[in-house]
Amino acid sequence: MNTYRLFVVPTIVLGVLAFWFIRDSQSLRQRESDRYEVPTDPSHRVLLEFMRKMDGSAEAAEGLSKTLGNTDNSLAICKAVVTASEGIPRYRAELTTSEQREANFYRVKYSIDTIMRGHEDAIPVDIDQLLQDVREFVGSAESQGTREMTIAQLMLYVLEGKGRYDEELDYINWLREHLDEADDQPQIAWFMERISRVAVRLKLTGNPMELKSNTLAGEPFDLQSLKGKVVLVEVWSTSCKPCIKDFPALKRIYGEYQSKGFEIVAICLHAQPERIRRFVEEQELPWMQLCDDPTASDEANSKFIHQFGIEAVPSTFLVDQNGVVVAQGVRPFHDKPEQNLEKWLVKLLP
Repeated sequence: MNTYRLFVVPTIVLGVLAFWFIRDSQSLRQRESDRYEVPTDPSHRVLLEFMRKMDGSAEAAEGLSKTLGNTDNSLAICKAVVTASEGIPRYRAELTTSEQREANFYRVKYSIDTIMRGHEDAIPVDIDQLLQDVREFVGSAESQGTREMTIAQLMLYVLEGKGRYDEELDYINWLREHLDEADDQPQIAWFMERISRVAVRLKLTGNPMELKSNTLAGEPFDLQSLKGKVVLVEVWSTSCKPCIKDFPALKRIYGEYQSKGFEIVAICLHAQPERIRRFVEEQELPWMQLCDDPTASDEANSKFIHQFGIEAVPSTFLVDQNGVVVAQGVRPFHDKPEQNLEKWLVKLLP
């Protein structure tokens, strides 16, 4: 009898606990689902208050979704705000100017968030219209505040991530012209400096690339010495996960195309030369690594950040046989032909 109790009683207790856990989890999911339901019979103030509650939630949503299993809260939040914003125009006559700008901010910000969080399949976004909306929102502001700078910067990320470099450069030129009179504000001065660096990089396409340095072994290097070959200049770092993820494919491509006239020249940022050496050996990277000072005790290659306007890694530049940059953001797995490394090599090499 005691043996029976020893096994049966704990089993019953565990079963009851499991039942309560499942029921509470389902209840939590339902409460979260209800939280993102757009008010069915709202006024403009109800819709605005709903969007205010949603704003700022998306950053915490991905962590919350892990607790809730497969529930993707960032998608729910983006969809809720975008849907609520679609109901605002019918109340335009009742909105104050301040309320109209606030509603526009939420609409534009969460359309951008939809793209940046990868929810475009569920919430289609017209990027051309979005860019126009961003220009309207930033351009119509009486003064440039946090919301304007947030929208302006996030749109830059969208265009960069989509590889729409011509539009990005045009957008940057518009921002520089529009924000020039307000660059005495610290946040705007910082932003102007940043987009100036991006403009430097974007202007490299279609022009010869000048790159002089030393190899990691201490030998002088000039990119001009590789004229006649197609060269991928890759800016990377030892802590960059996307960079490391690309290495196996890059090694395969390098092995296949080197004999046909393909070279890779790599520039590692944010690491000491010795750290770069160890990492290159560990990863068995066969291509050339540059280091402006192979004996330095601090980070190497920092000067290239400004020379090439590097904002993030990986940054890549594909240089043709004449030494001209023909593409940027080229990667082994890119789904866009204009940024897919192998498609470019097939096109450029005999």
